[in-house]
Amino acid sequence: MILAPLGLTLTLVAFGLSIAGIVGAARTIGRADVDVTVRRIAVAVALVTVASGLVMELALVSRDFSVAYVAQVGSRATPLLYTIASLWSAQAGSLILWAVILSLAVAWFLLRSSPSDSTVAPLLPIAATILFALQAFFLALLIGPTQPWAQVSPVPADGPGPNPLLQNHPLMVAHPPLLYLGFIALAVPFALTIAALVVRRVDAAWLRLTRAWILGSWVALAAGLVLGAWWSYAVLGWGGYWAWDPVENVALLPWLTATAFLHSAMVQRRRGELVTWNVLLVLASFVLVIVGTLVTRSGILESVHAFARTAVGPMFALLLAVVLVGTAGVLLNRLPREPAARGPLGIRGTAFVLNNLLLAGIAATVFAGTLAPLAIELVTAERVSVGAPYFERVVGPIAAVLVILLAAGPSLPWGRWHERGGRTLAATAIVAVASATLTAAITGRPGLFLGLAVAAFALIHSLWLASGRLRETRSTGEGFARTRGRRTIGGLIAHAGVGLAAIAIVAVGSGRADASDVLRAGETLRLGSTTIRLDGLRMESRPDRSMIIADAVLQGPTGDLAIDPSLSIFPNSGSNGAVPTPAIAASPLQDVYVTLLDADPVAGTATLRVSTLPLMSWLWVGGGMVTLGGLIAAPMPNPVERRRGWQLAPWRRRAVAEVDDVRAG
Repeated sequence: MILAPLGLTLTLVAFGLSIAGIVGAARTIGRADVDVTVRRIAVAVALVTVASGLVMELALVSRDFSVAYVAQVGSRATPLLYTIASLWSAQAGSLILWAVILSLAVAWFLLRSSPSDSTVAPLLPIAATILFALQAFFLALLIGPTQPWAQVSPVPADGPGPNPLLQNHPLMVAHPPLLYLGFIALAVPFALTIAALVVRRVDAAWLRLTRAWILGSWVALAAGLVLGAWWSYAVLGWGGYWAWDPVENVALLPWLTATAFLHSAMVQRRRGELVTWNVLLVLASFVLVIVGTLVTRSGILESVHAFARTAVGPMFALLLAVVLVGTAGVLLNRLPREPAARGPLGIRGTAFVLNNLLLAGIAATVFAGTLAPLAIELVTAERVSVGAPYFERVVGPIAAVLVILLAAGPSLPWGRWHERGGRTLAATAIVAVASATLTAAITGRPGLFLGLAVAAFALIHSLWLASGRLRETRSTGEGFARTRGRRTIGGLIAHAGVGLAAIAIVAVGSGRADASDVLRAGETLRLGSTTIRLDGLRMESRPDRSMIIADAVLQGPTGDLAIDPSLSIFPNSGSNGAVPTPAIAASPLQDVYVTLLDADPVAGTATLRVSTLPLMSWLWVGGGMVTLGGLIAAPMPNPVERRRGWQLAPWRRRAVAEVDDVRAG
């Protein structure tokens, strides 16, 4: 019974500290830096907020149903892994996680920003004020509308457990936290950019620090989106990975604008141009996070990803209004003038601009297709649906051109054309076209040719350049750890991952086949060269669910493989619907995906659907390569600079200074 008061007390303390942080940071506006007290407040907020999150986890694990949130999502039958993950399975708990990650991000940002860096320090007072205000907002939601720490009386003996779909696969443990990390990390570059506009310091230092945070966010979002697609494929039983669901789409939007920024930032770093565009991309990325959060938490959507309608929706609408009005005001008064062009952008610079326009076009298409129907429904009360065909027909051609640019870009010169890059482009294009032609001929699907040629070109060309760059660093002794080498190789690996993922998407989209039938024991279902034999049905009872399992055999030329698709019913959830758990036989050439749609144990019949998805497994490999490339390209902390940082104790700073003096003398 003490956990609820303890958690509420910690949340109130964190809120009070956040208000103190706002006041302390605001008092330093106009100075060269925030003072050490503000940094200490940020650390204190992080410690107290993390402690509150741990208290909620303790309440969940100990099944303390006197805590309102535990009574909402807890259950004695839920396995420990999903009990821990239930912190982010409902609205109030996900806001606790949001507050925890934001507090850690703010503390890390202020601790890593050294006062000795005079180029960044002037931005910190305004940036810290904004970040503390955001922290106070999320803590206020926990104190007011959501009230996860409210005490329940009488205390129930058990709870319903989390949504059945959210306790049916381990990916639930990683997918939401990674997305939250990516969303929340965008708050730091947003605050930095507002501060840079106010003090008129949108310069190289701003770009360097902003790029580092955007790249970190981009990696987390990429990993979260890929794992979310994998979760959808492995759990929902439909054999797909991306449904263009509105909540999926709003999670994709900040990743698209962050991708555009990471490319256009190269133009600013090299030529000093596209400053205004980069500012707009950074600000738009965080605004899209708030838009997406409003959409998922307002209750206007019916989705497995969305939360129920509560008072949180209007609060996020208010936050969005404040962010939009404040951002617009700063832009109107402080938008930097674009520097005079240094001449033509050149071939690569032009490619980067076109790359950004295509990414912006995809983002605008997804934004319009997602939010326009919602706006129409709110105004006219008429439900308008925009499905996958719209997005695929509009986004597909734009994405194809974008993939070509991503692959070709690193071979294009900033200045005049050179033959070496041209030969590389021509050679890899010929190999890609030949591979696509051969594949289309063997499979008898000429429609595969164009998509496979584009995707194969991206994969082959990027891998060729990455291997060449790696050989170059070894031969010159530059070393892989150097920032430029890592950044280039990481970017090329990410581009190759896009190409590999595109190959899988094209193959699945054009080569997928489905069949379904009602079977009795001993009967078979055939789809092409794939045969499924049903051996029978059995019941199984677990603490958290009851299951109907179809014992089946996948018959193939290399032997038989036992599979067991099932239907699960979670009695405590309050839902009578059965949750399918498909059986997936994955291989490098194709996945065989078997779903138990319905079962009648009395009659001994089962309705099975079998799908074959060519090259499906390579989608996850490609997504992993994209994430890995971003991690490789991320800036690594310099241990010497960290050793000299302000965060050392005073006596250690003096000791380091004395050692440096001896070495210098």
